[in-house]
Amino acid sequence: VNNTTVAESGNYGNYTTLIGDIQQTISSTIAITYKTGYTYGTKIWINFNDDLDFDDAGELVYTGLSGSANPTTLNATITIPNTVPVGNHRLRIGGTDTDSGPSSPCYTGTFGTFEDYTVNVLAPPPPCIAPMDQPTSLVTGTNTSTTIMGSFSAAASNPSGYLVVRSIGALNTNPVDGSSYITGNTLGNGTVIQSNANLTFTSTGLVSNTAYTVTIFSYNNTNCSGGPAYYITGPL
Repeated sequence: VNNTTVAESGNYGNYTTLIGDIQQTISSTIAITYKTGYTYGTKIWINFNDDLDFDDAGELVYTGLSGSANPTTLNATITIPNTVPVGNHRLRIGGTDTDSGPSSPCYTGTFGTFEDYTVNVLAPPPPCIAPMDQPTSLVTGTNTSTTIMGSFSAAASNPSGYLVVRSIGALNTNPVDGSSYITGNTLGNGTVIQSNANLTFTSTGLVSNTAYTVTIFSYNNTNCSGGPAYYITGPL
């Protein structure tokens, strides 16, 4: 949901026809922009049990303070517990020029503003499961004395990507599930060449007349939580 508004009648806007998806247990950000020139204490409530109020335990999901620049954007981070029922629930954003924010979700005093939306709570994604196998048929070739190019065939289990690591001698460690590695990162005695779905790679900056080992790990990190999860029991 991306909604630009102006001053509403009674400083309240009902935008509950706008529905945004949010997943249980996953941290989500709501960006709130003020154009007042003052700091605004801000609170967010979600009516998890749909009883038409925001008074129950846990329904106040965020409290924060904006900056005073005009405009200024406050990035509010919320996490929905896995005990919240899936489906649509009313979300209320309220701000006042007091640092502590609105005294209640139904505040009607001066210098306050409120907007309601709908969040569609979704079940969390399933945990990432390590791929079942590695790619095959690794072929390397040197195009200069300091660069190696390589290619390999995709793993049969169709993982979401491959971690390619270059080392002098055998790689002395494995990647850790849940940790991401980018090009240039060190991994034990190795250097990450790339981490993506490509079946080709190029490694530069090599030292002439030096023997290198290229190690490739399959990983899964798409539409799942806790990833990436690596296949580490026999890297190519």
